[in-house]
Amino acid sequence: MVNVMTKWISFRMKVLLIVIASVVIGGTAGFAALEGFSYFDAFYLTIITIATVGYGDLHPLTEAGKILAMLLILIGTGTLLALFATITETLVSSKERAERRDKLNMTVGVFFSELGNELLAFMPCENIGKIRERLLSIKNWTNGDFAVVKKEIMNIDFEIDIKKMDMKEFRAFISGKREFLLRMLENPNLMEHETFSDLLQTVFHLSGELEMRKGVYDEHDHIKEDMKAVYLLLIKEWIEYMRYLKFNYPHFFSFMATVKNVCKV
Repeated sequence: MVNVMTKWISFRMKVLLIVIASVVIGGTAGFAALEGFSYFDAFYLTIITIATVGYGDLHPLTEAGKILAMLLILIGTGTLLALFATITETLVSSKERAERRDKLNMTVGVFFSELGNELLAFMPCENIGKIRERLLSIKNWTNGDFAVVKKEIMNIDFEIDIKKMDMKEFRAFISGKREFLLRMLENPNLMEHETFSDLLQTVFHLSGELEMRKGVYDEHDHIKEDMKAVYLLLIKEWIEYMRYLKFNYPHFFSFMATVKNVCKV
């Protein structure tokens, strides 16, 4: 809903700018042709007509010029007011979006403090070496580096080695967080953060699978796939959260920017 509204405001602003530009160009050309003004004077008269300033130092003398002036007032003035209103709405919407983003990222931070970091620490990964080396320099990343590493992670054929995990301990840990996950899933604001909502649902699904299977987990390939899906979403969200901290709360980022929990090897 928020994205639809943002797109509509952006579209409306583009249309209004095109109309204003067309009115100014048309008015300038019209006054120059009908009244014999220079293009500068014609442009000046068009602007003060649209703005309804009316200094009186320059005005149309012909009947056609007066009709053009009336059209400029009817079309141009209304469009200009609508443009100013849209700009104001855009500024207000931007502020509201920034406030919602901060609240959502606070929720993401709580998730990683309560659950996410521990999940990452539990999962032994294979074929993650190069990415782990990149993560060691995360404090020096630019904004583009965050996006590049996220893309690189998606192209790695890694595996979660269940045999290296204490599955009973892992199941007990994640089962103990089901109520926490449910409370987060009930947060209506998370609908605006689709990737994080997907992460919560995937973790909740994994906890349900582990609850049902209390025996030998490494014989179940879909358990491995579920854990791989959780890890992929976790690491992507962790990187995105680190990017948010780096450019909004650099001191907290310096404290949080550690790879010790990114993957146990």
